[in-house]
Amino acid sequence: MAGRVRCSPAVALALVVAAAAAAAATAKLYSPADRILVNCGSTTDGLDAEGRRWVADATNDTWLTDSGKSSIMAAADELETMLPSSIPYMTARVFTMDTVYNFTVNPRDRHWIRLHFYPSSYNGLEPQDFRFSVFTTTGYMLLHNFSVYFTTKALTQAYLITEYSLPRVPEGHFGVTFSPSPMMNVTYAFVNGIEVISMPDMFNDPATMVGFADQTADVSAAAFQTMYRLNVGGAYIPPSNDSGLTRPWYDDTPFVQGPLRGLVYNAGPHFHIKYPSDAAEYAAPPEVYLGGRSMGRDQRLNQNSNLTWSLHVECNFTYVVRLHFCELQLIHGNQRVFDIYINNRTAQTDVDVLEMATERGVPVYKDYAVRLSNDTADEHLWVAVHPSVMLRPQFYDAILNGLEVFKVNNTGGSLASPDPVPYKLLAEKELGWGGPPEFSTDNPANMASVMGGTAGGAAAAGIVAAICVVVYSNKRSKKLRHRHLVSLIGFCEEDGEMVLVYDYMEHGTLREHLYHNGGKPTLSWRHRLDICIGAARGLHYLHTGAKYTIIHRDVKTTNILVDDNWVAKVSDFGLSKSGPTTLNQSHVSTVVKGSFGYLDPEYYRRQQLTDKSDVYSFGVVLFEVLMARPALDPALPRDQVSLADYALACKRGGALPDVVDPAIRDQIAPECLAKFADTAEKCLSENGTERPTMGDVLWNLESAMHFQDAFDAAAGRPVPALDAAAGSSSHLDDGSTASVNTLATSSTSHPHEPCVDVVLEPDDVVAERATFSQLVQPTGR
Repeated sequence: MAGRVRCSPAVALALVVAAAAAAAATAKLYSPADRILVNCGSTTDGLDAEGRRWVADATNDTWLTDSGKSSIMAAADELETMLPSSIPYMTARVFTMDTVYNFTVNPRDRHWIRLHFYPSSYNGLEPQDFRFSVFTTTGYMLLHNFSVYFTTKALTQAYLITEYSLPRVPEGHFGVTFSPSPMMNVTYAFVNGIEVISMPDMFNDPATMVGFADQTADVSAAAFQTMYRLNVGGAYIPPSNDSGLTRPWYDDTPFVQGPLRGLVYNAGPHFHIKYPSDAAEYAAPPEVYLGGRSMGRDQRLNQNSNLTWSLHVECNFTYVVRLHFCELQLIHGNQRVFDIYINNRTAQTDVDVLEMATERGVPVYKDYAVRLSNDTADEHLWVAVHPSVMLRPQFYDAILNGLEVFKVNNTGGSLASPDPVPYKLLAEKELGWGGPPEFSTDNPANMASVMGGTAGGAAAAGIVAAICVVVYSNKRSKKLRHRHLVSLIGFCEEDGEMVLVYDYMEHGTLREHLYHNGGKPTLSWRHRLDICIGAARGLHYLHTGAKYTIIHRDVKTTNILVDDNWVAKVSDFGLSKSGPTTLNQSHVSTVVKGSFGYLDPEYYRRQQLTDKSDVYSFGVVLFEVLMARPALDPALPRDQVSLADYALACKRGGALPDVVDPAIRDQIAPECLAKFADTAEKCLSENGTERPTMGDVLWNLESAMHFQDAFDAAAGRPVPALDAAAGSSSHLDDGSTASVNTLATSSTSHPHEPCVDVVLEPDDVVAERATFSQLVQPTGR
């Protein structure tokens, strides 16, 4: 009798994909009762590039309260080539006082409200002269003290669309008010286009509270702002290809974070999507469900990784995260089961899409509610999926097809930031709302995506430069220079903006070289130790090399960069703060800032910052270098989620050698490992006063290197001379059109090196940090 043929899970999954049945995907289009498209500031109707008709507001006397007599009809001074259409963006309605657009609508429907803005000059008014608020007569604040000019500049976009979903209005009518912000100079409000479109009520089902699986949030009567709408694993879907709701769906690639980027897959042109209901049919078009992103075929790697998306949001709001799923490959339950995490908290465990949907090809979506409070250290929403291990599924994998994030109005009815600071937007560049991403090598902010980049900047003409907008203010800054701090080469003026030019860090971040799936070469133990020593020198200089201590506040492996000579340099001083300035001062009281997993628990509890907070974070970095795993991994068992806690438990239990990264386990001298681990353990002392100084840490790491040198010499292995003297200074290519002024300051450190500009903050308003705001940082903070 012939033996039974067995195949690996990866091969079996590939066979299932190859055997997928197919039939044409069709979808019913939603037909809205109200479809109002206002071409503001225009006297004639017109069609946009997608064939939608926009009606001139000058021809409708009922929309504007005074038929437009108190406002100005204006035309844009120039046509930006990046605009999707001249309509509605080439005309605008300009307001000098509060003005209301009134709309009569179906009282039984929710409505999309979309506001279109193009920051151009209108009738001689410059784009920066417009700052305004927008609110509805039903009590919702949509925008507050808002500058379209600064927002689009931060997002490197030509235009902006903000989208809202408002609950039904029983009266059958409501208004949208544009109110110029009162300022010292005269300011104006403007709008290019307004959409008011009926929508099916897709928020009737309660949202599961993140972290509380048995609790739900009823958001059926809330107002929402659309923050993100992503076609996961797929390309941009224009509004004309939506399910009748004219929504754009964006590629998720810019938001995928971490070393595991996942595997994009598609069902093919003939696969049939079987919508279970009309409501589900309108939730997303078939294109969203016909493709997706999975973790990949490496089952072992998947068990130790997350597939993660990072989305910049604002604190002090509740968000509804809508995840779209459709199983395209498998046909039985418990073949692919996974957990969902949002902001490092469990949203749902043991998700089996086939059990939720009953069969392959049936789409489903699930809503989760999460609140970001004011004390949240990271203004990002993290969505992660991880294979479920408890149920032992056939494939250790996870999938996602679509992702939407909606901001929920607060108790005061506001969806707007309390008082947005434009320069904060400039500091946190994100690909965001307003059109499909366009890339051009003429745009420095886009070069990072085109040519590759690190947290330090984007590649251009042989130099990676972090492009920064300089904002003048009265806050203090100190010029520091050191071989192990990312250096400021110089500055120049381009198109009226001051630009700062930084060193090119050719080898990227330390973290990229620790994990074995990021496309970067894995570092040997000696290289890792040498990089740790270099970073320790940089931090030691920050703590002791200036008149006052400088505390970095965000020490982590993504903020340690490596240049072409593998020299480590500490980077990203956006959260840095000056330490105590008098002898009788032991700490600085400040709002907690930093990254979870690296954050000093004593600082977090007491909000008292000292240089020992950096020491704690560096201790986490040391264990991360040794074990090659993230500082926080919610997918692991509870006792292993925190790297700091798990590493200390292993160290004290004698099991540390067993959890060392296998790639370097046989390279480490026993005495070196003991010294290194002892140093890291002391850095993680619960009490800050018991932690060593960075000088002590540096001394101990150099001692560990001596042990390693002796071990390698005894084994007959060559001992390379790492961390050699700095090479020649960087230069711009001859083809550069900018005139760069090299900064020269006196310092006791290496005199031939350029300086690093470290921003010191005497107060806690990090959002208004004034010396400069980083624009190009594709990987985010």
